[in-house]
Amino acid sequence: MKNQDTIDKAIKLLYLSDNELSSNHTDVIFNKEYKTKMSDKQKQRMLMQLKQEHSAVHTFGNVLTQAMEAKKWDVQSLIEKVHVPLSVMENLLTDKIYANTVPVGFMKNILSILEIPFDEAASAIRESFDSLKVQPSYNVAGARPMARKSNHRKTNSSAVRIGNSKTKALFENEEALNKYLNHLEQIME
Repeated sequence: MKNQDTIDKAIKLLYLSDNELSSNHTDVIFNKEYKTKMSDKQKQRMLMQLKQEHSAVHTFGNVLTQAMEAKKWDVQSLIEKVHVPLSVMENLLTDKIYANTVPVGFMKNILSILEIPFDEAASAIRESFDSLKVQPSYNVAGARPMARKSNHRKTNSSAVRIGNSKTKALFENEEALNKYLNHLEQIME
């Protein structure tokens, strides 16, 4: 209980004062090693619960991963079939890029080869879009279209120097996503 009192005091001091005493308490909080006793069985159970909660989220990366697992494919075998760069496929699998940055031709190939229905993919793409939109740290490099030549030129090209807000506006809006999904649906018919 004494540790709890120290933590409570440190928190109160951080909010109520700006003196050296508060920094001493924060050092105690952040630098103290707390010993926990957890069996391997408990650790495994906790990791399984985290995995279940994460997989319950219906993002595009999860849909791709599940489809790959169903076909017993790894990333390398998939990129050989769809001819998408490895970095793009890894970013799609981990929901680190907007799906609407991938040309619709490539996306059609991915969905067709993995036999993912359009409606399921569209729903998952929207879920990933929403989760990427609210992330505070945004990777501008991930916003550029995947297949443009400007991605492979030197970093001093004008295409790479697009401002953050202009680059975000290209892919981070509902209209762009809706147009992308409409076009994808048309070419998948």
